[in-house]
Amino acid sequence: MKILRDSCVKKKESIPEVAFREAIANALIHRLWDSKRNIQVSMFEDRVEVLSLGGLPSEITKEEFLGKHGSILRNRIIGNIFFRLNLVEIFGTGIYRIRQAYENSVSQPMFQISEHSILIILPLFESEIELEEDEKVVCEQLSSTIIRSMGQLMKNSPFSRTKTRTILNQLIERNIVQKTGNGRSTGYLLSKIIE
Repeated sequence: MKILRDSCVKKKESIPEVAFREAIANALIHRLWDSKRNIQVSMFEDRVEVLSLGGLPSEITKEEFLGKHGSILRNRIIGNIFFRLNLVEIFGTGIYRIRQAYENSVSQPMFQISEHSILIILPLFESEIELEEDEKVVCEQLSSTIIRSMGQLMKNSPFSRTKTRTILNQLIERNIVQKTGNGRSTGYLLSKIIE
C-alpha cells in the first residue's frame, strides 16, 4: 500500500525549459574549444546532465559562479551570437536563472565543479501537491503500476461508493489519478508523474 507523507505527494514534471536552455548555452559559450573532448548531454529517467569542458575562470570563485556574477566570456563571439539570437538574456546570470527555475521544486539542480569541467545536473521538477484528508485516504489505496477497480477500492474504503467516486473524479481533474477503461472494466491508477 502506498504511504503518503504529510497529506501531500510529489508531482514530477519535465526539466524546466529555461534551465535546460541555460545549461546548454553555458556549456557552449564557456567551454574550452582547444580540447578534443565533446560536451556531453546525458538523459536519464530522473535527470539530465550537461558536462562542459573547462573549469571556472580564475577570476570567478565557486560562490560567485553559483550566484549572480559578472560575465567572463571565454568565447566572446559565440556569446554575442547567443545574445543576439535571444538564446541567453544577460551574461553572467545563467546559473542564477537555472536555480530560479527550480525555486518551487522539491528537487534542486546540482553543480559539480572540477578543475577541467563543470557538470550541471537538472533533476525532474518536483512540486508538492496538497491533498485533503479524504483524498489522501483514497490515494493510499492506489498504485502507479497496478490498476484498481472501484470494487477493489471499496474493500478498504471508509467512504460510500458515491463519495469515493466523487473524490476520484476530483483527483482525475487534478491529474493525480488516471481513469482507464469504461463500464465494468473501469480502473484507476496514480498518475505516472506522481511519486
